Amino acid sequence: MKKFIIAVLMLFVLLNSIYAEKVYRLPTTIVSADRNKTSRKNTSYHVQIITAKRIKELGFTELPQIINYSSNVISSDNGYSGSVSRISMRGGFSRHITVMIDGVPINSSFNGSPDLSVIPVDAVKRVEIVEGPISAMYGSGSISGVINIITKSNGKNSFSMSLKNRNAFNASASLFSPLGYLSFSLSNDRSWRSNTDFNRGNFLWKKDISLNPIKLSLSALYTEFSLGVPGPMPDSSFIPEFGDSTANSLYDHQNVRSFLLKSRLNYTFLSKNMIRLNYSIHFDSLLYYSQYRSWYDNSVQHSFSRYYTITNFPELLYFYSSKLFDFGLGGNLDMQSNLSRNDIYGDTNILADSSSWKVKYNTYSTFQEAKLKFIPHMILENKLRYDYVSLKKDTIARRFSALSYDFGGAFNYKMFIFKANYGTAFKNPGLNDLFFPYMGNPNLKPEKSREFSVLFGINLSFADFTVSYFNKNVKDLIYWNGMSPENINSVKVNGVEGKCTISAPFVTFSTNLTYENSISHVLLDTSGTYTDRRTPYSPEFKVSYTLNLNLPYDFTVGNSGMFTSPYVNYFGNISGGVDTVSTNNTFITNINIGKKISNLTIKFSVDNILDYKGIKSFGYSKYDR
Repeated sequence: MKKFIIAVLMLFVLLNSIYAEKVYRLPTTIVSADRNKTSRKNTSYHVQIITAKRIKELGFTELPQIINYSSNVISSDNGYSGSVSRISMRGGFSRHITVMIDGVPINSSFNGSPDLSVIPVDAVKRVEIVEGPISAMYGSGSISGVINIITKSNGKNSFSMSLKNRNAFNASASLFSPLGYLSFSLSNDRSWRSNTDFNRGNFLWKKDISLNPIKLSLSALYTEFSLGVPGPMPDSSFIPEFGDSTANSLYDHQNVRSFLLKSRLNYTFLSKNMIRLNYSIHFDSLLYYSQYRSWYDNSVQHSFSRYYTITNFPELLYFYSSKLFDFGLGGNLDMQSNLSRNDIYGDTNILADSSSWKVKYNTYSTFQEAKLKFIPHMILENKLRYDYVSLKKDTIARRFSALSYDFGGAFNYKMFIFKANYGTAFKNPGLNDLFFPYMGNPNLKPEKSREFSVLFGINLSFADFTVSYFNKNVKDLIYWNGMSPENINSVKVNGVEGKCTISAPFVTFSTNLTYENSISHVLLDTSGTYTDRRTPYSPEFKVSYTLNLNLPYDFTVGNSGMFTSPYVNYFGNISGGVDTVSTNNTFITNINIGKKISNLTIKFSVDNILDYKGIKSFGYSKYDR
């Protein structure tokens, strides 16, 4: 085995020397770990980047899959396209990761979780994943890190079509004209499960205007999709009772519309100074339909839940940059208006129940960041941010304030890199936690965390190797104990992450390894019994890989796979105790074949080629709860 590994490495070195004139490794510029553009090496954060080229090679049409196979982020869904995926980074929960589109947060204000289905993959220029506590830059919700999706602004006219092995297709077109960059896409996916038809349409427009010393960028993104929401498989003639685990069944459906309009203006003066003004308005609409049998009179009930959110996000920043140091200062407002309405109708369409609520959710923030560059091969940086959060529903109002800070450094010498970082972060309670009818707890405190991490990397002409260690503690974790949430949890996470990427003219291979020891200190029952147990949805091991071959005549073959160790979840039972369920080890492998003809790309992919039964039945079990 050792001789085989050595032989493979020598082969890559030989091929790299033969084709050296064709391989170019340019420094990667990022914007998510530093508001002023910087190199990935010149930040103390662990940053992973997924480029548009990499996305094409993978052949996936859903962002959760792309992130799952290409990074250390752990994503699990309900076994069908378009579903809201649980994403975990460094042992945290979905609400601990801030997801943004071009720097604009899109996490739900109701529960804090992001919905990656609103983002069209064909319009993505790159995905920047910053791991670690980054509330000092992005405020509430950035306990585990941030995922920033950067959309395209220019490119060649193109058209692509992809087919899958389950009656699924995706078609997209891009057009670059004097009016700006336009991108359209349509997709449909029936998955392997009943009630999982997923239909989506996207439109993106971007226009950059440069009038020195002013640069103006405008963009508009519209997404609309609909899908069924299945749960454990019921009998086809059985309408589930309210509260039963089969309530999320063949009878549920949802429709989502999202519109994001953003403008950015940069004004540069005295060569080293810049003022940036960002403004975005974001509109979200969700309609959720559910059908079930009432426990009260055995009649069929039809429930329509509607959620609307309008967000205004103005931001003003000042930057100074020189050879010795960088300095930034700014502030923003995140002003949200939330409206939800729930209507329930009986068999005869007579209104049985109706309720609505209006909530104001405003955040006022100021921040500062600095970077020292006067030491050769080394940078030192710090970030500081103050957030004031105000939430109000009817006569109930809650206010939170938090001071987040971060400091670290990076040392680069030839092919070696070393990073160290320490920071704090917080997540204020969501609207459901505070105000959910009859169950919310308006006395909740924000979740708070602290984390230390180190990273060591080697950058060769044909390969990158990185390994990192992190230690994180989260206190006052919000936990729904019974029917209401409480600040009774804490989580301690130790973990190691590794990544290896090998590139040659005809092949690219990448692998990610994640180990997490995530332990929750949780109140089990009302008698005050605490225990330590594994954190839900946080497997100890995850290993993923991607392999892409560039063949003659513009053919490409891609293969990706992932192994995930068991994860657990916990449910209260009738006797007041807690039941523990666990999944099995999971291995998934996928393959795709593509052909480029001028500006047209055609691709066919097969998901989970080794386990047809597993992907077809996935989610029809107790683990899907």
